[in-house]
Amino acid sequence: QLFDAGSPLWVLDEIHKSRHWKNWLKGLFDEHRGRHQILVTGSAKLNAYVRGGDSLQGRYFLHRLHPFTLSEYLGLGFDGSAWLEMPGSATEEGKKALEDFLALGGFPEPLLSGSSRKASRWRLAYGQRLVEEEIRNLESLKHLDQVELLWDRLPTTVGSVLSINSLREDLEVAFETARNWIRIFEKFYAVFRIPPWGPPRIKAVKKEQKLYLWDWARVEEPGPRFENLVALHLLRLCH
Repeated sequence: QLFDAGSPLWVLDEIHKSRHWKNWLKGLFDEHRGRHQILVTGSAKLNAYVRGGDSLQGRYFLHRLHPFTLSEYLGLGFDGSAWLEMPGSATEEGKKALEDFLALGGFPEPLLSGSSRKASRWRLAYGQRLVEEEIRNLESLKHLDQVELLWDRLPTTVGSVLSINSLREDLEVAFETARNWIRIFEKFYAVFRIPPWGPPRIKAVKKEQKLYLWDWARVEEPGPRFENLVALHLLRLCH
């Protein structure tokens, strides 16, 4: 009754909000796997739910939907090589597009609005939803006000080596607590970290990392913001 039997592709969005959704999805897949493809979409919470409870191992492939890249925004294909061959006027238009891209970020709603004011309002609402709804619903955290302070503090760390000890001193929490909160932000695709390359026997190399945001427009300084944008483009290639 839920599906058109003749459709080769079934798209299910936000089904993780339903109770026992994994058992239901396993049965649906096992019954129809030979005749239909199933695409399940949702927020970062979907990935968190998949990792716990009943296993869907062997039944799915995980795909991450990244923010827009610059080449996608310009409509030039994946690598953006056509931009380098543009005539002068088009190149100037491309530079203007890059400025807008850096200012608005790569998420569809703020980027396509074309408005810095609307983008700022979206960004504020996103941060509130992330901490007060998504993280609160999945993680047993007692001090959400301090988690919000950490969320506001993280953009200032972009471009330099991440010091969790400095963050925990600012927040007046234990080192393990600050580190756990950063891991939670990683799980919800709010931030990601990159360790430096080097021999693992060097202790300093193992400890030092850099942190970047999935929404580079939250970084105020232009240099670190551009570095964040490049890091996220490279992460997309890795994924």
